[in-house]
Amino acid sequence: MSGYDGDIAIIGMAGLYPQADDVDVFWDNILSRKDSVTTSSDGWLGNGDLLDPDSDDPSKIYTRKGGFLGDLSRFNPAQFGTMPLSVTGAQPDQFLALKLAHDALVDAGYTPGKFDGSATGV
Repeated sequence: MSGYDGDIAIIGMAGLYPQADDVDVFWDNILSRKDSVTTSSDGWLGNGDLLDPDSDDPSKIYTRKGGFLGDLSRFNPAQFGTMPLSVTGAQPDQFLALKLAHDALVDAGYTPGKFDGSATGV
């Protein structure tokens, strides 16, 4: 937005972070200096061929530590009027983006179902 010198307003925020299911918990974790980096589950690396702590190969992973969402990444398709079978094989990131857009609208004061969302997309 180079050249833009007007005001902007942030009216709603949402986020999903390791060990924090919303922006408020995320900031609480920061202020309390909570370390949200954990060790991955055993199944995270599949058969383990990707893990090589001593490799310089950029296609390898050198640690099992990370900021994992775990159960926070679960998506309830029924909340958005989507049949659970229709989400099989779809990209989970798309559904999380839909949920976070919903959460940002709610945070901005928009009550679900109380506004015309027909021209809305994620």
